[in-house]
Amino acid sequence: MRSGVVPELLAASTYEEVVIVYHRVACAGFGLGKVTRDQGSCTDIARGRGGRYWANPVNQKFYWVLIDQRHAPLTGEDPRHVFAMLDPMWSAGVA
Repeated sequence: MRSGVVPELLAASTYEEVVIVYHRVACAGFGLGKVTRDQGSCTDIARGRGGRYWANPVNQKFYWVLIDQRHAPLTGEDPRHVFAMLDPMWSAGVA
């Protein structure tokens, strides 16, 4: 993971912690709320009811990553990697 990632993500160790950080920083911090019927809202995802995440508040492009909807960790993966993969700007610490 690149060193520019939001510091809270480096401290997060569980799926739930990462979701909380993502919701606070990306959804709340940048007002990211454009959704389609099957995506749910930022709040729904933060509560574990969503199965996908999106990122890049600069251009509002969507980046899809499947997540277990039952609050389970990603199989064989550090959940923080999801956010490093979502978007180059996020990975670089810009977003």
